[in-house]
Amino acid sequence: MEESGFTTKKSRVTTALTHGLLVGFAIIVLFVVFYLLNDPANQIINYLNFAIMLAGIIISTIVWRNEGLDGYITYGQAVGIGSLTMVFAALVNAIFLFLFLQFIAPDAKQMFMAAAEEQTLRRTPEISDDQLDAMLALTERMFTPVILGI
Repeated sequence: MEESGFTTKKSRVTTALTHGLLVGFAIIVLFVVFYLLNDPANQIINYLNFAIMLAGIIISTIVWRNEGLDGYITYGQAVGIGSLTMVFAALVNAIFLFLFLQFIAPDAKQMFMAAAEEQTLRRTPEISDDQLDAMLALTERMFTPVILGI
């Protein structure tokens, strides 16, 4: 970037924040689309989430390498920028999930729990009722915006 004869470099935090917000909002849009389709437990959403996150990490790393480090990046720096990008994306998702589950659609938790039960029964039909109840109780305790955001 050229500004009045001086070269300015992007900071690592600015780059990670920008791309982390973009990744976070892209995942939110994907979540809302699948929620509106009444299919929040579809396996495709997991693959698309990973693709969005991977793309965000790669783009963030390339941008910081080119604009902040003059075209050279070490492995440690690449891991650092990728991790920081995902921290910001996770924060955005945790805030959204908190707002979504508390105020927008508090009944969504039951829909997710029913989908989890259905998936469990489909994957392991021989599971006992006690094991299923224990698994669902654990899932319900883990069903917090912070855990889901991670």
